[in-house]
Amino acid sequence: MRSRRQYRIDVACAQELVDCGTHYLLPDDALRQGIALRITPRPTTSEVDESIKFMDGERRILGIQADTGPRWKVTDVGRAWLAENS
Repeated sequence: MRSRRQYRIDVACAQELVDCGTHYLLPDDALRQGIALRITPRPTTSEVDESIKFMDGERRILGIQADTGPRWKVTDVGRAWLAENS
């Protein structure tokens, strides 16, 4: 079971990707910075890492390895989850 804080970070992750648009792959650094700005107190690097890994494992987000590093987008499953949980 996810803690309240983990849940809030997961929501921030999905919301950040939804806010950047449907057809845009968000660079990893931009996703991490966006998540950090949405949560108070600011999440640690390990908390953000864990959330991204969890959301990817649940297929709510999708990571693609580009030449410049990982890029992320929200999936249809992630959009549905966010609509039910925000």
